Amino acid sequence: MPGHTEREEAGVRRALAAAALAELDRLVESATVGRGAAEQVRRGLSTRYERAAAEAGDDPGGGAPDDDVRALRRALTAAETAELHRLYENGEVAGATMRRLQHALDLERASLGET
Repeated sequence: MPGHTEREEAGVRRALAAAALAELDRLVESATVGRGAAEQVRRGLSTRYERAAAEAGDDPGGGAPDDDVRALRRALTAAETAELHRLYENGEVAGATMRRLQHALDLERASLGET
């Protein structure tokens, strides 16, 4: 039942992102957080929600099929990796910075099913 488990996990991630978005709205309404910070966080949460919804079999935006989105994200991650290595080889990025950013890109690739 791996497919069922993946759909279930995606559905739960979608619910978690929805709860976080609702809490963010509450915090903005109570003036606990600034609108600029809230909008920055909202973009990430909205992306997380939409991704989870697509993985759960719901496509809230009526967007591209999941395979097309993954292919696009893979291509963009590859471009980012190439640029990071170019910057490092040209001495424009320190080793520690390169390793941190490469780790984030590796996590993105892993989330897309790449190894």
